[in-house]
Amino acid sequence: MAFQVDPVSPLEGETLKLNCRYKSNRRWNKDVSFYRNGKKIHSMRFTGRGSSYSIKVNGTEDSGRYSCKIGGSESRNVNVLVRERFAKPVLRVEPTAEVFEGLPVTLTCTVRAARPSVHLHYSFYRDSAALEAVPGHGSMYTINAAAANVAGNYACEAINTVYSLRKRSNSIHISIKQAFAVPVLIMRPEGQLFDGQRVKLVCWVEANPSQASLQYSFYRNGILLQAPSDHSDYISESARPTDSGTYHCEVTNGKVWKRSNQLYLSIKRSKNSIRLMFELLSMFWL
Repeated sequence: MAFQVDPVSPLEGETLKLNCRYKSNRRWNKDVSFYRNGKKIHSMRFTGRGSSYSIKVNGTEDSGRYSCKIGGSESRNVNVLVRERFAKPVLRVEPTAEVFEGLPVTLTCTVRAARPSVHLHYSFYRDSAALEAVPGHGSMYTINAAAANVAGNYACEAINTVYSLRKRSNSIHISIKQAFAVPVLIMRPEGQLFDGQRVKLVCWVEANPSQASLQYSFYRNGILLQAPSDHSDYISESARPTDSGTYHCEVTNGKVWKRSNQLYLSIKRSKNSIRLMFELLSMFWL
């Protein structure tokens, strides 16, 4: 009785051919069974001197001792070692898995293949949802500017479409640190403001863990009052009623922009101003 396996060292996805032959010239009408590690994997009717069975090996778990039986006769064992067509991918994150908002993050899916000719496609996932990769970037996925909404658990998948093989990496958690706090616009002094009074607006940032240089801008009714500068305050030495309006400030480190709350400033005419206005009107009508 002869038993042959071809090939004995296949790659994942390849077909394994098992051939069980009986050396006698007698024609049998019995079952032939094929085994892996002593467990039956297939049976068929043996009607001639030989029977063949082909199986696709899906992974290294298909490695083992293969044999066949015809009636009460059993073949020798043939050791089959299934090799990985490509290894489980490894996901790398650069520069680090914990980055400040606004900075770029690059994910690279690294795979060790059995042969240079193994062609792979790649997919990337965040919290198990597929991400749309940039065409032509292959094993890389880039987040151009990290923001709070991109934090999550990332993984990549290597795919060989020819043999329908897919392998996914372990996940890596990417967390996004706040570069600086949301600014708060403060008015000095607080309370009612009058014509001619000195007014100071302060764009206050509580925390700047990235220690980046910050630039401040001030707006009234959406119109820019002070172009970006390193001055965190805006001062009107002698406010006028025409300066009344809705104010806010914006802060940037060159990569991230954050907007403050809004403050409405109402600047009233002082009693002296009103009295002077009436005196001028009286002189005009005399």
